[in-house]
Amino acid sequence: MPTIEFSAVEIYRELIDEKKGKPCDEEGIAKRNKMKDFVKVTMKTTEIDKVQLADLKTAIEGEGLIKRI
Repeated sequence: MPTIEFSAVEIYRELIDEKKGKPCDEEGIAKRNKMKDFVKVTMKTTEIDKVQLADLKTAIEGEGLIKRI
């Protein structure tokens, strides 16, 4: 399972901003591309609006301790 240094909320907000057409600098473009690649691999889609935040959070953080027991 791939890992990423961003939180689920960061990814969600950034990719929604991109979808709305909000511009960013070169560094921001690289960050967005990394986030999109992660979402594509873990969620099997490039459409952030089709991804549930809870599912993305689970992909990043893993299942909670309660569910593991």
